[in-house]
Amino acid sequence: MQKHYMLPSYGKNGWLRLLFFFLFSNIVMIASVLLFLLLVTTVSPTIEFIVDEADPRVISASPLVSFILEHIGLLIGFVALAFLTSWLLKRPWYTVLTSRSRFDFKKIGWAFGVFFIMLAAIQFIDYALHKDAYTLNLDGVGTFILFAILVVLLVPIQTTLEEFIYRGLGVQLVAKFTQQPFIIALIMGGIFGALHFGNPEMSMGALWIGLDYVFAGFFLTYMSVKFNATEYAIGAHAANNIFLYIFITSDDVVGANLPSLFYVDMSDATFYSFFIYSVLFNVLFYLLVRWHAHRHRQSLSQHDTYL
Repeated sequence: MQKHYMLPSYGKNGWLRLLFFFLFSNIVMIASVLLFLLLVTTVSPTIEFIVDEADPRVISASPLVSFILEHIGLLIGFVALAFLTSWLLKRPWYTVLTSRSRFDFKKIGWAFGVFFIMLAAIQFIDYALHKDAYTLNLDGVGTFILFAILVVLLVPIQTTLEEFIYRGLGVQLVAKFTQQPFIIALIMGGIFGALHFGNPEMSMGALWIGLDYVFAGFFLTYMSVKFNATEYAIGAHAANNIFLYIFITSDDVVGANLPSLFYVDMSDATFYSFFIYSVLFNVLFYLLVRWHAHRHRQSLSQHDTYL
């Protein structure tokens, strides 16, 4: 077993090889969505289409169909990258994300649960303070339940793929030049944040929304490197996206027009919202992760002592 996942002990891990695979993985992630969506909506007469009222020439699949097709495309891309890892890096794909022979699913589950509960709590507070901004978006109980099931099944594909690329390959690439957690997190946080700068949420305040993406990327990376466990980031990232898809939709979000539970009339981001929802939220989650990681190490030490 290798000591730290950012420094794989076997396989071919030269920095040029890692750089090529990191860049190639980004291309695969984007291309797999676009090509699959284009292919299916072009050849299938059963796909539900909508026409842009502003420009009748613009035809696309409905938001829900697009959501499903995009994630199927991501699954295909992820499987392809998993096979390419064995061929190009000469090691199993999971070694990009863990130093162990298998994932610690207890950590993933713990991080998912804690992050999900924290999101629910802060969203409830926001609802209590701004009830007028929330409108029930329920278009049939059956539709919502089906959508929630699809979200739970499909969204972890997208979030884990991003973890594979940015908390995995990206970290292992930067670790060729420095093993300082803060510097690695700063670099990968910037890259991860930049990946999301094209999201529609940026229209609500590019500075603060952009900083939110960077800050989230920084914390997820720092935790992964500091505690030698991407499982915390995998769980938290999945919880974040699943919660938002299921419960919140708006005009200027990635999940616009999906059958989420609530439509929210979102106000522009400010320093106050950034500080509360990003800085304090992520710091609190980091402290909880540190406590959990310390407790986990203690339990392992006690187990070894008894043996």
